[in-house]
Amino acid sequence: MKLTRAFAPVTIAAAVLLSGCGLGFNAGTQTQGNSHFGATADSAALLVRDAVLIVDPAKPGVASVVATLIAHQADNTLTNVSSDGLETTLAVAGTATTNPVELPVDTAVRLGFNSDVAITLAGTITTGTYVNVTFTLASGDPVTVALLVHPNDGIYTDVKVSVPVAGATEPTPAPSAS
Repeated sequence: MKLTRAFAPVTIAAAVLLSGCGLGFNAGTQTQGNSHFGATADSAALLVRDAVLIVDPAKPGVASVVATLIAHQADNTLTNVSSDGLETTLAVAGTATTNPVELPVDTAVRLGFNSDVAITLAGTITTGTYVNVTFTLASGDPVTVALLVHPNDGIYTDVKVSVPVAGATEPTPAPSAS
């Protein structure tokens, strides 16, 4: 009986500590990480979410940007998308103009998949690498994001890579493991 009473406080303390209840709000059981695959970037004017570059092995040297943009300022537009060393084309389906892309305030605007907006990059683009892409708004607030280059397979199977633009080159072959 004395032995049981002596171990009761130790048993209770061990149960609390081992269950994670004593770790507070930031315990692994209390928080959820990002549930997306792509890159994320924030500025005062623009949020970039789930951004990746998708390549089709049948169209070497060309990639389509897949992302969601959310503008925090009223009457803002996406005026330019650029990347060092790559040719960039920004096109809106059904319009004669390529720029700008209207970004309604606090509204998600999809790019590249289930969207009328297509952004194509052409040049030396290698699967598994990162490419810095800069989104520039009419307000002049640029946001640069390092985007992973991913093939159009897995969750990106249905992403259609846009028609190649002038200047597309063959990708750099990956070193063989042999």
